[in-house]
Amino acid sequence: MDHGTIALFIPIVALFIPISAIWTHHLRQMAEIKAQQGKTIAPDVRQDLNEIKQQLSELRDTTTRFDMSFDAAITTLERRMDNFEQAQGQIPPLPHRVTVAGAEETPVVLQKGGR
Repeated sequence: MDHGTIALFIPIVALFIPISAIWTHHLRQMAEIKAQQGKTIAPDVRQDLNEIKQQLSELRDTTTRFDMSFDAAITTLERRMDNFEQAQGQIPPLPHRVTVAGAEETPVVLQKGGR
Protein backbone atom coordinates (compact mmCIF):
# COMPACT_ATOMS: atom_id res chain seq x y z
CA MET A 1 0.00 0.00 0.00
CA ASP A 2 1.21 3.39 -0.77
CA HIS A 3 0.96 6.46 1.44
CA GLY A 4 -2.03 7.87 -0.46
CA THR A 5 -4.20 4.81 0.20
CA ILE A 6 -3.32 4.81 3.89
CA ALA A 7 -4.14 8.51 4.09
CA LEU A 8 -7.53 7.79 2.55
CA PHE A 9 -8.35 4.99 5.05
CA ILE A 10 -7.54 7.08 8.14
CA PRO A 11 -10.57 9.45 7.82
CA ILE A 12 -12.82 6.55 6.78
CA VAL A 13 -11.89 4.56 9.91
CA ALA A 14 -12.21 7.71 12.02
CA LEU A 15 -15.79 8.21 10.75
CA PHE A 16 -16.67 4.53 11.09
CA ILE A 17 -16.05 4.55 14.87
CA PRO A 18 -18.79 7.10 15.77
CA ILE A 19 -21.18 5.61 13.21
CA SER A 20 -20.81 2.15 14.79
CA ALA A 21 -21.23 3.68 18.28
CA ILE A 22 -24.46 5.39 17.21
CA TRP A 23 -25.72 2.17 15.61
CA THR A 24 -25.02 0.01 18.67
CA HIS A 25 -26.61 2.63 20.94
CA HIS A 26 -29.73 2.53 18.76
CA LEU A 27 -29.85 -1.29 18.88
CA ARG A 28 -29.50 -1.25 22.68
CA GLN A 29 -32.36 1.26 23.01
CA MET A 30 -34.59 -0.86 20.78
CA ALA A 31 -33.85 -3.96 22.86
CA GLU A 32 -34.69 -2.05 26.06
CA ILE A 33 -37.98 -0.84 24.59
CA LYS A 34 -38.95 -4.36 23.55
CA ALA A 35 -38.04 -5.72 26.99
CA GLN A 36 -40.14 -3.05 28.73
CA GLN A 37 -43.14 -3.79 26.52
CA GLY A 38 -42.99 -7.44 27.53
CA LYS A 39 -42.85 -6.64 31.25
CA THR A 40 -45.68 -4.16 31.50
CA ILE A 41 -49.15 -5.70 31.68
CA ALA A 42 -52.12 -3.52 32.38
CA PRO A 43 -53.57 -4.03 35.89
CA ASP A 44 -57.01 -4.99 34.57
CA VAL A 45 -55.47 -7.61 32.26
CA ARG A 46 -53.41 -8.99 35.14
CA GLN A 47 -56.56 -9.17 37.31
CA ASP A 48 -58.45 -10.97 34.53
CA LEU A 49 -55.59 -13.48 34.19
CA ASN A 50 -55.61 -14.13 37.93
CA GLU A 51 -59.38 -14.67 37.87
CA ILE A 52 -59.03 -17.13 34.97
CA LYS A 53 -56.29 -19.00 36.85
CA GLN A 54 -58.51 -19.24 39.93
CA GLN A 55 -61.49 -20.45 37.89
CA LEU A 56 -59.32 -23.03 36.15
CA SER A 57 -58.07 -24.28 39.51
CA GLU A 58 -61.65 -24.57 40.79
CA LEU A 59 -62.66 -26.42 37.62
CA ARG A 60 -59.81 -28.90 38.09
CA ASP A 61 -60.87 -29.52 41.68
CA THR A 62 -64.50 -29.98 40.68
CA THR A 63 -63.71 -32.40 37.86
CA THR A 64 -61.36 -34.38 40.10
CA ARG A 65 -64.03 -34.68 42.80
CA PHE A 66 -66.64 -35.63 40.18
CA ASP A 67 -64.32 -38.25 38.69
CA MET A 68 -63.60 -39.79 42.09
CA SER A 69 -67.31 -39.80 42.96
CA PHE A 70 -68.20 -41.35 39.62
CA ASP A 71 -65.55 -44.07 40.04
CA ALA A 72 -66.84 -44.86 43.52
CA ALA A 73 -70.43 -45.07 42.24
CA ILE A 74 -69.42 -47.41 39.42
CA THR A 75 -67.48 -49.61 41.84
CA THR A 76 -70.50 -49.78 44.15
CA LEU A 77 -72.79 -50.66 41.26
CA GLU A 78 -70.42 -53.36 40.05
CA ARG A 79 -70.23 -54.85 43.54
CA ARG A 80 -74.02 -54.81 43.86
CA MET A 81 -74.43 -56.44 40.45
CA ASP A 82 -71.91 -59.12 41.38
CA ASN A 83 -73.75 -59.81 44.64
CA PHE A 84 -77.11 -59.89 42.85
CA GLU A 85 -75.88 -62.22 40.11
CA GLN A 86 -74.25 -64.49 42.68
CA ALA A 87 -77.47 -64.59 44.69
CA GLN A 88 -79.40 -65.50 41.54
CA GLY A 89 -76.88 -68.23 40.78
CA GLN A 90 -76.12 -66.89 37.34
CA ILE A 91 -72.36 -66.65 37.61
CA PRO A 92 -69.72 -68.02 39.95
CA PRO A 93 -68.14 -65.57 42.42
CA LEU A 94 -65.49 -63.34 40.87
CA PRO A 95 -62.31 -62.36 42.70
CA HIS A 96 -61.99 -58.67 43.53
CA ARG A 97 -58.72 -56.84 43.36
CA VAL A 98 -57.62 -53.50 44.79
CA THR A 99 -56.66 -50.77 42.30
CA VAL A 100 -54.15 -47.98 42.76
CA ALA A 101 -56.86 -45.57 43.87
CA GLY A 102 -57.95 -48.04 46.55
CA ALA A 103 -61.33 -48.83 44.99
CA GLU A 104 -62.25 -52.43 44.30
CA GLU A 105 -62.94 -53.48 40.76
CA THR A 106 -64.06 -56.69 39.14
CA PRO A 107 -62.42 -58.15 36.08
CA VAL A 108 -64.59 -58.37 32.99
CA VAL A 109 -65.61 -61.93 32.12
CA LEU A 110 -66.85 -62.61 28.62
CA GLN A 111 -69.11 -65.63 28.24
CA LYS A 112 -69.60 -67.47 24.97
CA GLY A 113 -73.09 -67.65 23.56
CA GLY A 114 -76.24 -66.51 25.33
CA ARG A 115 -76.36 -63.24 27.13
